[in-house]
Amino acid sequence: MCVSIYFRRLANFIPTCNIDIVVGIIDCKIEENLLKEAIYFKTKYRISVADSIALSLAKVNNAIIITSDHHEFDCIDKAKEIDFYWFR
Repeated sequence: MCVSIYFRRLANFIPTCNIDIVVGIIDCKIEENLLKEAIYFKTKYRISVADSIALSLAKVNNAIIITSDHHEFDCIDKAKEIDFYWFR
């Protein structure tokens, strides 16, 4: 399976912020453990495939999800499965 991701340094927009964000697409191979995590999130929380892959990437890499999408992610945040940074 292939997924596509581009990263951009948030400091390009907010000079004091040293965080990378996903902004586009490149091809990369999904490892089995990442795929299993994505399947777990997809089935447990009934979210989109894209959201489940983003969550699995964050979990595997000990990263934080930066989002304003409370509708999709509040239940996951309450379960403390992933760290979130809410900007709205």
